[in-house]
Amino acid sequence: MFNYFWKNFISKLFHSWELVLKKFYLIRLLATMDEKKKNIKLTNQILKKKHFYRHNGYIFIPAIIIFVVIGVLSPIERCLQGTINVGWIISFS
Repeated sequence: MFNYFWKNFISKLFHSWELVLKKFYLIRLLATMDEKKKNIKLTNQILKKKHFYRHNGYIFIPAIIIFVVIGVLSPIERCLQGTINVGWIISFS
């Protein structure tokens, strides 16, 4: 009788610990799956944002700045070389 009690007690104890560990493992697994979903959502948001910038012309802003800088610096350089009149730049600005 005593032996049966301890075997039963130990088996129930191990069974309960096994259930606790399984629950902990499942919770951890669900948490990692949730993290992966969040990472996938963040990645999709970043890709959508890049897609948004690409199609709304933001990628052309550096090109526009370069053309403006070249357009401003080129007449100044030509003035310094003496190819065009300085009065034209003053009247232009």
